[in-house]
Amino acid sequence: MGLKKYIISSILLIIIIAGYVFSLEANDYTIVILDNTFTFPIAVWAIIPVVILFVASIFHMLFYGFRTFLNSRAVEKDEKNIVNLLKETLLENQNKIKFKTKTFIDLSSILSQLTFDVKNDFDSKDKDLNEIISLISKVNEGEYVSLKNYKFNKQGSIEKKNLINKINSSVDYALDIIKKSDTFSSDIVKVAFLHVLKEKSMTTINKILSSVNLDKEMTLSLFEKDKENADFSIGFTNIKKYAKEAKLDKKEYINLFKLYKDTFTPDELIKLFEELSCEDENSSEAYLYILFEFEMIDTLREVLDATSDKDFKAFRALLDLKDNSKHYTLETISYNS
Repeated sequence: MGLKKYIISSILLIIIIAGYVFSLEANDYTIVILDNTFTFPIAVWAIIPVVILFVASIFHMLFYGFRTFLNSRAVEKDEKNIVNLLKETLLENQNKIKFKTKTFIDLSSILSQLTFDVKNDFDSKDKDLNEIISLISKVNEGEYVSLKNYKFNKQGSIEKKNLINKINSSVDYALDIIKKSDTFSSDIVKVAFLHVLKEKSMTTINKILSSVNLDKEMTLSLFEKDKENADFSIGFTNIKKYAKEAKLDKKEYINLFKLYKDTFTPDELIKLFEELSCEDENSSEAYLYILFEFEMIDTLREVLDATSDKDFKAFRALLDLKDNSKHYTLETISYNS
């Protein structure tokens, strides 16, 4: 029953009761309360409790109706905020959305701890949510897109992927990143450098080397590029410098020799690794490897004689085998530095 019908029905009931009582007894009745005298017809006294109950029930229904209205509004607002929470989660922003109902508070707590894998065919009634997911899908596929219409977290993975996509799609932008390397994270600068290394000539690369700090992967990639461009090589001084800074291990130094073997003359390589062996002990075995490779046996003996018998046992074994007319290489005896 609606409130309007309830009020009309209650008023009719009160009138009927009052009329019925009045028809039975039309006299007045007096009540004294705290020296106050109240005189009303008996019919009025009969309906006073009913009227009080009626008024109280009206207030009761209004109160709980208002509470229901507020709860309904809160649920409706929380439903919208759940969608907003999903958007903020996808934008990788910190959750600052407040919920009012316990069900949605619990649900938001769960959702805020999850990550979502978006699908290209996602569709909802919310236009912004559809657009956000579409942008994320494009970024994940390697496309550079404009994110300025939505407040993606500047430190988030989507912004970072999108920046990498832009670097990979424009070598000129990659060069700009390197020129401003102090304003970008090292991993972004690394992506830019490797892209420039792939797309640009050694002439350009030589100009930007002073702007970047090379890690081992960047250094080895630089050497790969450098070996193909002997005329514009970074030079022995830089090869030594970057090899030491990258902290190459023994095996990597041997691979460095193999990399440049067909680029430089034996004398140049022997000189390079002789100097390296004096500055970085990790390159010593590579130097011995080169001496053995180029049949510089006397020089190899001199170097080994100047070291402890416990050092470089593989090379000593090779010399012994050679002295006994048995010819082996480090690879054939499964030498591992």
